[in-house]
Amino acid sequence: MAKYVLLGKYSSSYAEGMIHSPHDRMAIVKPLLKNMDAELIEFLFIPSNPINDFVAIVETEDEKKLHAAILTAYATGSFENLNACRAYSNNEMTEIFQIGHDGMNSYITTKQKAGLE
Repeated sequence: MAKYVLLGKYSSSYAEGMIHSPHDRMAIVKPLLKNMDAELIEFLFIPSNPINDFVAIVETEDEKKLHAAILTAYATGSFENLNACRAYSNNEMTEIFQIGHDGMNSYITTKQKAGLE
């Protein structure tokens, strides 16, 4: 399964709701993600960060469904921003670099094409 890092900043309406009625949001988020064929692996609050309030690790095989879940959550007005980035393991990244390395053999820079190198 592919891993994604989710970063987000809550809106003031989210904070207002939580201040008036503190509760475990993961009990609500996990079923949404499961419904979208994604699994929440880790969720951490980072309240002193000026850009994001939380970071989460999610696994899924269907990136479109993950983005649908993110848009669903964003549409609630609970977030000022919400982003997902694909994350790769060391082995996956090594493989990506190898693919790039193998592709270099067919690449010609503009300087090479102009006869400057």
